[in-house]
Amino acid sequence: MRYFDIFDGLDNLMKGFGSLTPLNPTEGQLMGAEHGYPALNLWEDSDHFHVEVACPGVKKEDIDISANRNMLTLELERKERQGEGLEYSRIESRYGKFKRNIALKADVDLDSISATYNDGILSIAIPKAAHTKPKKIAISA
Repeated sequence: MRYFDIFDGLDNLMKGFGSLTPLNPTEGQLMGAEHGYPALNLWEDSDHFHVEVACPGVKKEDIDISANRNMLTLELERKERQGEGLEYSRIESRYGKFKRNIALKADVDLDSISATYNDGILSIAIPKAAHTKPKKIAISA
């Protein structure tokens, strides 16, 4: 027999508040995949931010990427298969339009962002703006 625990409800409520922010500090992960959004990985090296997004079943023409200063916006649509006589036995994938705003830690070079889409994985390379990179200063005599 399951008993009612008020703290279970409170835990679920707090998890909901955590999903309003792009970063869940308790898990160190970007939020979203557990709520039906495409899963993504974000990392950086000295010159670039890198984003990989899992978008199986999404066509390239149904993906839009935009950026400004330090914000990357992804919009995509996963369309449900349709056809006469088609009847699902089980649906575990989410369908519809999705939008993710990804805040980056520094300004980026908007003119040099590149993206590729292979085997359902969207890969985006985002160069950091020159003014955000450390610059060696020569000392004159």
